[in-house]
Amino acid sequence: KKDRLKLIGSNEGREGSVVIHQNIDLYASLLGPGKSLQYKIRPGSGFWLQMVEGELEVNGSKLKAGDALYSDDEKALTLKAAKESEFLLFDLGKNPGDGEEENLEN
Repeated sequence: KKDRLKLIGSNEGREGSVVIHQNIDLYASLLGPGKSLQYKIRPGSGFWLQMVEGELEVNGSKLKAGDALYSDDEKALTLKAAKESEFLLFDLGKNPGDGEEENLEN
């Protein structure tokens, strides 16, 4: 996971990741000072980025240990480390039925 996004969880267990019974791709990274990564979010997905330690800039937003960032409007992420930074990136796909209103009868 050093200076890259390592897939650690997915719905299908891709690339040796653990199986998560949701439409989620979960990545871990330890990004060195001055290093950067690009990530293209899956179409129709949002993301949650959770900082573990360090300082990271994500599409212009500065984050530090314990911070988190969520959006369902971004198509791609630019991640730049100010110092060694560890974080988790959740690519949150839609599950069947998301966005549909429930039909409740009284």
